[in-house]
Amino acid sequence: MADKDFYVIHHHLSSMEELRKLQISENEITNDSLEFFKNILSSPSVEKNLLELNLSYNNFGTKFVREILKHLRNYCHLKIINLRGNKISKEGINHCLEFLDLNQNILGMDVSENPGFTKQISKLFLEKFIQNKELF
Repeated sequence: MADKDFYVIHHHLSSMEELRKLQISENEITNDSLEFFKNILSSPSVEKNLLELNLSYNNFGTKFVREILKHLRNYCHLKIINLRGNKISKEGINHCLEFLDLNQNILGMDVSENPGFTKQISKLFLEKFIQNKELF
Protein backbone atom coordinates (compact mmCIF):
# COMPACT_ATOMS: atom_id res chain seq x y z
CA MET A 1 0.00 0.00 0.00
CA ALA A 2 1.39 3.38 -0.97
CA ASP A 3 0.58 6.83 0.42
CA LYS A 4 -2.19 7.35 -2.14
CA ASP A 5 -3.85 4.07 -1.11
CA PHE A 6 -3.61 4.94 2.55
CA TYR A 7 -5.64 8.07 1.88
CA VAL A 8 -8.59 5.86 0.92
CA ILE A 9 -8.67 3.80 4.13
CA HIS A 10 -7.63 6.31 6.78
CA HIS A 11 -11.24 7.52 7.34
CA HIS A 12 -12.38 3.98 8.07
CA LEU A 13 -9.55 3.34 10.51
CA SER A 14 -10.19 6.50 12.53
CA SER A 15 -13.86 5.62 12.97
CA MET A 16 -13.35 2.06 14.23
CA GLU A 17 -14.67 1.70 17.77
CA GLU A 18 -12.65 -1.31 18.88
CA LEU A 19 -9.33 -0.89 17.09
CA ARG A 20 -6.81 -2.69 19.32
CA LYS A 21 -4.00 -3.47 16.89
CA LEU A 22 -3.06 -1.29 13.95
CA GLN A 23 -0.71 -3.11 11.60
CA ILE A 24 0.38 -1.22 8.52
CA SER A 25 3.70 -2.92 7.93
CA GLU A 26 5.63 -3.74 4.77
CA ASN A 27 4.12 -0.96 2.70
CA GLU A 28 5.45 2.18 1.12
CA ILE A 29 4.18 4.67 3.67
CA THR A 30 6.32 7.84 3.66
CA ASN A 31 6.31 11.17 5.46
CA ASP A 32 3.58 12.20 2.98
CA SER A 33 1.04 10.13 4.98
CA LEU A 34 1.76 11.98 8.22
CA GLU A 35 -1.48 13.98 8.26
CA PHE A 36 -3.55 10.84 7.67
CA PHE A 37 -1.87 9.07 10.60
CA LYS A 38 -2.33 12.10 12.83
CA ASN A 39 -6.03 12.04 11.92
CA ILE A 40 -6.33 8.37 12.89
CA LEU A 41 -4.43 8.84 16.14
CA SER A 42 -6.54 11.88 17.08
CA SER A 43 -9.66 9.71 17.23
CA PRO A 44 -10.83 9.27 20.86
CA SER A 45 -11.86 5.66 20.22
CA VAL A 46 -8.42 4.80 18.82
CA GLU A 47 -6.69 6.53 21.74
CA LYS A 48 -8.87 4.65 24.21
CA ASN A 49 -8.41 1.17 22.72
CA LEU A 50 -5.14 0.87 20.78
CA LEU A 51 -2.74 -1.66 22.34
CA GLU A 52 -0.26 -2.25 19.54
CA LEU A 53 0.99 -0.15 16.62
CA ASN A 54 3.05 -1.84 13.90
CA LEU A 55 4.49 0.46 11.24
CA SER A 56 7.52 -1.67 10.42
CA TYR A 57 9.19 -1.80 7.01
CA ASN A 58 7.82 1.37 5.47
CA ASN A 59 9.69 4.40 4.13
CA PHE A 60 9.08 7.19 6.63
CA GLY A 61 11.71 9.03 8.59
CA THR A 62 12.39 11.21 11.60
CA LYS A 63 9.76 13.89 10.97
CA PHE A 64 7.02 11.25 10.79
CA VAL A 65 8.17 9.58 14.00
CA ARG A 66 8.51 12.84 15.92
CA GLU A 67 4.95 13.91 15.04
CA ILE A 68 3.37 10.49 15.59
CA LEU A 69 4.98 10.16 19.02
CA LYS A 70 3.50 13.53 20.02
CA HIS A 71 0.07 12.03 19.38
CA LEU A 72 0.85 8.85 21.28
CA ARG A 73 2.10 10.63 24.39
CA ASN A 74 -1.16 10.18 26.34
CA TYR A 75 -2.14 6.74 25.06
CA CYS A 76 -2.47 4.90 28.36
CA HIS A 77 -3.31 1.47 26.92
CA LEU A 78 -0.69 1.33 24.17
CA LYS A 79 1.98 -1.26 25.02
CA ILE A 80 3.91 -2.07 21.83
CA ILE A 81 5.22 0.08 18.98
CA ASN A 82 7.09 -1.43 16.03
CA LEU A 83 9.03 1.03 13.86
CA ARG A 84 11.61 -1.46 12.56
CA GLY A 85 13.04 -1.09 9.07
CA ASN A 86 12.20 2.50 8.19
CA LYS A 87 14.39 5.55 7.53
CA ILE A 88 14.66 6.87 11.07
CA SER A 89 17.84 8.80 11.84
CA LYS A 90 19.71 8.95 15.14
CA GLU A 91 17.70 12.08 15.97
CA GLY A 92 14.47 10.14 15.44
CA ILE A 93 15.72 7.24 17.56
CA ASN A 94 16.46 9.76 20.32
CA HIS A 95 12.87 11.02 20.05
CA CYS A 96 11.77 7.44 20.64
CA LEU A 97 13.90 7.20 23.78
CA GLU A 98 12.51 10.50 25.09
CA PHE A 99 9.00 9.27 24.34
CA LEU A 100 9.52 6.27 26.61
CA ASP A 101 10.08 8.69 29.50
CA LEU A 102 6.81 10.47 28.68
CA ASN A 103 4.67 7.36 28.17
CA GLN A 104 5.77 4.78 30.69
CA ASN A 105 3.04 2.34 29.64
CA ILE A 106 5.15 1.21 26.68
CA LEU A 107 6.68 -2.21 27.27
CA GLY A 108 8.19 -2.74 23.82
CA MET A 109 9.40 -0.57 20.95
CA ASP A 110 11.38 -1.99 18.03
CA VAL A 111 13.47 0.58 16.15
CA SER A 112 16.08 -1.80 14.77
CA GLU A 113 17.07 -1.80 11.10
CA ASN A 114 16.89 1.99 10.93
CA PRO A 115 19.88 4.18 9.95
CA GLY A 116 20.08 5.72 13.44
CA PHE A 117 20.00 2.43 15.34
CA THR A 118 23.12 1.11 17.09
CA LYS A 119 23.83 -1.66 19.59
CA GLN A 120 24.56 0.97 22.24
CA ILE A 121 21.15 2.51 21.69
CA SER A 122 19.52 -0.91 22.01
CA LYS A 123 20.88 -1.11 25.55
CA LEU A 124 19.24 2.22 26.39
CA PHE A 125 15.91 0.92 25.09
CA LEU A 126 16.24 -2.22 27.17
CA GLU A 127 16.86 -0.14 30.31
CA LYS A 128 13.73 1.92 29.58
CA PHE A 129 11.59 -1.19 29.08
CA ILE A 130 12.81 -2.70 32.35
CA GLN A 131 12.09 0.57 34.13
CA ASN A 132 8.59 0.77 32.65
CA LYS A 133 7.82 -2.86 33.45
CA GLU A 134 8.81 -2.31 37.08
CA LEU A 135 6.17 0.43 37.31
CA PHE A 136 3.40 -2.15 36.72
